[in-house]
Amino acid sequence: MAELVYALALGASAERLASSSLALGTIKFMGNIESMKIFVVVKAHAKEDSVEKIDALNYRVSVKAPPVDGKANEAVEKLMADLFNVPSKLVRVLKGHTSKKKIVEVRF
Repeated sequence: MAELVYALALGASAERLASSSLALGTIKFMGNIESMKIFVVVKAHAKEDSVEKIDALNYRVSVKAPPVDGKANEAVEKLMADLFNVPSKLVRVLKGHTSKKKIVEVRF
């Protein structure tokens, strides 16, 4: 419930939240949520691409891509877009471009 409240406070649409991993059941939404920020710890050069949800706002992401020329960041953005069921262009790394700890924005 807290993650939905946080997501709603940041402005995501009810339709997008209902289809994302944040949906926790039937809840009446009021207003629109435009984006949310999540914390991601990235492991580059992994055997396979994967996303592990730690809690409402923290994720562990493994990508096959190397951390060279932004390739790992692009892979993270694509995986998070798939997870939240939004186009890749609506997901971007805000902070931590050269770090394994990142803040990622997901727009709805």
